This record gives sequence, structure tokens and C-alpha cells, in this order.
Amino acid sequence: MSDNIPVDIQRDIIKKVYDVKSLIRMRSVSKRWKSFIESSQFIKGYGARQTQPPSRILTYEADLSSWNVKSICLVDDDTETLKVQEQEFVVSPLLPQCHMSLAVGSCDGLLCFYGLNETCVNNILVIWNPFIRKSFGVAVVFKDNSVFGFGVCPVTRDPILVKLLCPLHKPWHAEVFTLSSGVWNMIPSGNLHLPSQTIRLNNQVVIDRFIYWGAFDSIPADNGEVTKNHMLVSFDLITNEFNVVDLPDTLTNEVISPGGLVMGVSVSELRGSLVVYGPISVEGADCCGVWVMERDRSFTKLYTILARVSNILGFTKSGETIIEVRKEEGVTFTTLDFYDPCSKHIKALGIGISGVVGSFFMGSPRESLLLVDHSDLHVYSDDS
Repeated sequence: MSDNIPVDIQRDIIKKVYDVKSLIRMRSVSKRWKSFIESSQFIKGYGARQTQPPSRILTYEADLSSWNVKSICLVDDDTETLKVQEQEFVVSPLLPQCHMSLAVGSCDGLLCFYGLNETCVNNILVIWNPFIRKSFGVAVVFKDNSVFGFGVCPVTRDPILVKLLCPLHKPWHAEVFTLSSGVWNMIPSGNLHLPSQTIRLNNQVVIDRFIYWGAFDSIPADNGEVTKNHMLVSFDLITNEFNVVDLPDTLTNEVISPGGLVMGVSVSELRGSLVVYGPISVEGADCCGVWVMERDRSFTKLYTILARVSNILGFTKSGETIIEVRKEEGVTFTTLDFYDPCSKHIKALGIGISGVVGSFFMGSPRESLLLVDHSDLHVYSDDS
């Protein structure tokens, strides 16, 4: 690029034209280019961008001796036919050191995993950018009733980890870790706007400035019965405040607990909107109800899936729902399927996992420069 073009204009051109892989190579052009590509201002301005293929579903299979990861790419182009491709997926070198790993969430091109060791000592939270193949870890001490959250602050572009200790009938203890500080900081109790300390959280999703968890609260009655209140818990990535989002009675009255299990609603994301789903009963059969949250935080019923769904991983461009169906036939077997809300048919992809440790997780399909200015494989200690 000509030196006659002002640096600010060069920056704008690079942001709009080049993808992440090209930008990584361009750092070697000159010290000046390396400096502004790795600057916090450029990284914030570049953001996270959609690429092709737009979706990746990662299959995790863990055993006592290895951590084996398969990647199944769903190529969602302009045709009505989804193309399924298997390809190698390189994970952070921090993860194979663990006995097994669980997905926490994804945001702005970053994936977050919770790696566990056999002894439950030296567990680690790993943040991984698969496009630039950089990661960092945060050591965490195992404690019962621990819940973790992950997101990226939309203002500072700072990766954020949330750690919640939720002991029964005791006050919650909440801490937040920001990459810029490198330490955990306690969240004041005044930021925990929760009606009860007995609330339990399910999976998470990030929408705009909030992490949302599906949640429920079990309230015992005098007659010995237990009432389950379904709700959402939100965490504001800017103000570090927790709040409860109440669900309408028309939604919560439908949600059941199959087989007597204590289950709350779960969450997913559809075109930037929050999706809530949970088990419902249709003519005595276990099914799945799906709702979407509108901008005014009201909820609209989308459809009912006439099957027992363990997880909704995402949605295709043509409107199909990507679902995880777990079956108990002597052994646990989990399959990856598509549900078409128009035809109301479930289409099997022939992809499944045997055993209780297998699960599917759909990560973010966006390219991001986050972590490009950070040292690779650094592990922060848990001093809390």
C-alpha cells in the first residue's frame, strides 16, 4: 500500500477488505503495520465477522486416556441443502492436558472451555481463538455448585469470565475476571439482584451486552410439594450486574420436568435474538417448546418440536433447528438432527455419540482478532 495514503485511511481499508488470516500475515510487512494491526484500537474496530462456512459443530469425545475432537462443518449456503463436512479442528494445547473438557460458551469468535482433571485439582478455563490459534487459561479451584460464564464486553472488547458459587440456601458469591486486569475481582452483593439464593442455572448464551442463563427455582410448599419457577438470569457485561428476567405464565405453565427431573428452561440464539426452550407435554408425550424473546422482553411461541430434545444448538439460514437428541436404550446415545418447523419433520444426519461423556457444542463462526496482541498459552493463577 502506498506510503502516500494517510495511515488512518490505510487502517480503514485494511479493516474492510482483509480477513483475519491475511491480517496475521500482513503484520510482517513492516513494524508500523504490525503495530497498528495489534493495537487495541484496531482490534476493537475490526470486530468479529461472519465467514463461510457460517457454522461449525464440534463433537467432543473424552475418555480416560485422550481428548479426541472431531469437527463437523455445516456449510449453509444459498441452496436449500445443507452440506456436512468433517474436517480437522485444532484445539488449544492447554486442553489435551485435561482429563475432559466442557464447553462454557462462545462470543465474538472466541470459544471458552472448562477443562477438568481427574483429581479435580488444577482445573482450568481456556479461552481459544481458533482462527489465529491463540489461547490463554485461568486456573480455577474446584468447588461444588460452581457455575461459569463467558462473554466479551461490547465497549472495551475485553474477554470476561464470570465465576459463581451457588451453595444451597446460602448467599451467592460472584467474581469476574477480565483479560486486561489478569485477576479475579469480587462482584458486590448489591449487584446480585436475585429474588432467591436457591436459583439454579443451566446453559448460557450471549446476546448484545448480556450473558443469559436458563434458570429455575424450586420452592417447597407446606404440603410437601415443590413448585418450580422458571426464569432467566442475566449478567450485564458492562455494569457487572445480575438480574432476573421473568418469563410469562403462558410459557412457564407449559414447561414440565420429565421423569421427575428438576429441569429449567435453556437458551439459544436466533439471528441475534434470545431463544428459550424447555420440555413440555403433548398428549402425554415429552416434547420441546420453543419461544423467542422480543425487543421489549415479551415472548412469542415459535413452535413445538414433537420429540424429546436435550439441546438446541442453533438454527440454519433456511430456518431449520439444529437439535441434540439423547436416547436411553441400554446405553446413552446422543444424535445430531435437524428439525424443519414448516414440515414438522426431524431429519437425522447420521452423526451420533455413544456414552455419557459425549456432547455436541456449536461454536461461533465469526473471525476475530481478539487475543492477537496477547501472549499465547499464558495461564493465570486463581488467587481467590
